[in-house]
Amino acid sequence: MVGFILIMVLIAASASWSQQIKRDPRYPAHWWTPVVDPNKPDWEILPQEAGPGEVILSKRNELGLLSNFAPTPFVFHGKRYASLEGFW
Repeated sequence: MVGFILIMVLIAASASWSQQIKRDPRYPAHWWTPVVDPNKPDWEILPQEAGPGEVILSKRNELGLLSNFAPTPFVFHGKRYASLEGFW
């Protein structure tokens, strides 16, 4: 029961936080969508955790393509790369 209440509080807090986040309209809105995940990795900084001027660090969408925290395989001109770093 305590876990359920905690999750509900987190969801409510996330909803109110998302209304306060000012985002640049040049970038996709889903980058700032709050994420509730009690099992997130320690290194991950979710949108609702990043303050003004701070970086959102996540592999949950295309923002993760520029991260070296996990593999991000892709194909470019018919050649497969294990990560963006592998491409360079």
